[in-house]
Amino acid sequence: MATVFQPNYWSNPLVEPKRQYKWVLSLGALSSQIPGWVIKSSSKPNFNMGETSHSFINHTFYYPGKLTWNPLDISLVDPGGSHDVTKAMMNAIRSMGYSLPRGDNNGLGSQGQEAAGITFSKAAATNILGTVTLRQFAPNTNQGAKPNKDKVWIERWDLHNAWIKDVNFGSLSYDNEGLVDLSMTLRFDWAVHSDGNTAGPTTLP
Repeated sequence: MATVFQPNYWSNPLVEPKRQYKWVLSLGALSSQIPGWVIKSSSKPNFNMGETSHSFINHTFYYPGKLTWNPLDISLVDPGGSHDVTKAMMNAIRSMGYSLPRGDNNGLGSQGQEAAGITFSKAAATNILGTVTLRQFAPNTNQGAKPNKDKVWIERWDLHNAWIKDVNFGSLSYDNEGLVDLSMTLRFDWAVHSDGNTAGPTTLP
């Protein structure tokens, strides 16, 4: 029988719940241009299960359908300089196949108009990112000593076939002294979850 009530659980100093601020998101091949420290927030992978039903007289019976992974929403700050996020985003969509419908586009001269008719492919879109990885920090249980380098992470998500679906370059205002924030949405086919017991060494990349 499962234990329902454990009165000493929260009073145990060895209990270390997962924290919202202990995480790092790596954007795969884009991480050299958009490093983890410019990412302010991220949703975690989540899915929904479809359903179908069958009605019989006064009753309705439900059956599970297809599982769909929902997009990942990310918020970033644009530090400019060598890590200009806006520039990295625009370079990414150009690498995916986007081209402006004008003759001087990207230095292509008269070939620019022909290039603008090229459509996107999944291979080109997913190659921009590769595998996107979200890791959550594990607590240091070494009694004040340096943490075990092979136990840095307590949870890991690997997003497969991820590509950039939406980008919002933020807004500007004379009344706001804050940093410029951007938002990005990633679409992916599936996510693989692992923890410290199943993932093996999950040290920093």
